Amino acid sequence: MKRFQKPILIFMAAALFTVTTFTVQAFAGTQTKAPTAEAMAADLLVLKPLGLVTTVLGIALYTVALPLTAWSRERMDKAEQRFIIDPGVYTFVRPLGEFSDD
Repeated sequence: MKRFQKPILIFMAAALFTVTTFTVQAFAGTQTKAPTAEAMAADLLVLKPLGLVTTVLGIALYTVALPLTAWSRERMDKAEQRFIIDPGVYTFVRPLGEFSDD
């Protein structure tokens, strides 16, 4: 069982990262009025924790990618935007229950 732990953890981390990305796209632009209690509850209980996990994974991925992107400031900025800033804004700045990019 011990030899399967690392591949399972890597698979789960990749799955969470992928699910969070698709979830954001699924909810983008679907609401135009005040969020419902169900949307706020789903956001609080599911999407915000997944966003936090995605942000932490993004920091780790950015750290791994840093030596590969250090030769170009533009590439470093793009990696930082995709891996850290976008998930961080989605998790900590976006109002609870609002899924649009407006």
